[in-house]
Amino acid sequence: MRIAILSSAAVFCVALVTPAAAQSQAEPSVERYLCTFAGKCDGVSQPEEATPTRAAPAVKGFRLARAKSDATASAAARPAPRPAARTYSAPSRNAVAARGARTRSGYGAAGSRAVADAPRADLMIGFELNSARLTSDGVAKGQIFAQSLLRPELRDKRFLIEGHTDARGGIPLNMDLSRRRAEVVAQFLESQGVERSRIEVRGFGPNEPLPGRNAYDPRNRRVEARLIS
Repeated sequence: MRIAILSSAAVFCVALVTPAAAQSQAEPSVERYLCTFAGKCDGVSQPEEATPTRAAPAVKGFRLARAKSDATASAAARPAPRPAARTYSAPSRNAVAARGARTRSGYGAAGSRAVADAPRADLMIGFELNSARLTSDGVAKGQIFAQSLLRPELRDKRFLIEGHTDARGGIPLNMDLSRRRAEVVAQFLESQGVERSRIEVRGFGPNEPLPGRNAYDPRNRRVEARLIS
């Protein structure tokens, strides 16, 4: 009887430890970005399921975003929201508009297809609700991506930073919000030493929901990076 009790306790302990370990492995890291964008995947394991970027609260998990043509797996359930300190301010709308012609141009039909098929990843960067202000967790996640872009394997690469929202609130509002969030990420990367010439930004609003998700699903809120060249 004593052996049976100990065995049950051991199984229970494993059940508690395993999810925590899996969650830790799913966190964004420089190594994962090097795997995604440079093919340097030695020792990098990817989780079977993915968690999309959260728009307001901090997020957990790491998702390799796939092009629409081959993305079939749905995202895992999001963690509960929690408040975060304001640490990085969004640029004014006039400042964002001044960059508009350069950052949103140059994507013809052929160019759009090429970008759609390029490697990309959900940056897991969080923003405050209905805001283009990074959470403290979003700042930490942005620093990881910036460190990746400064590595020799990626320092000559160019990226498109994409902002995405759900469909709540209307198209004009969400198009503007998604673009401003992408711009904030680009400015943050620049503040971390990444040359701005390597970064383009674009806001898609609710127009590209995650595969299998309704456009109104909050899990569509995310910022992704796609390799341009």
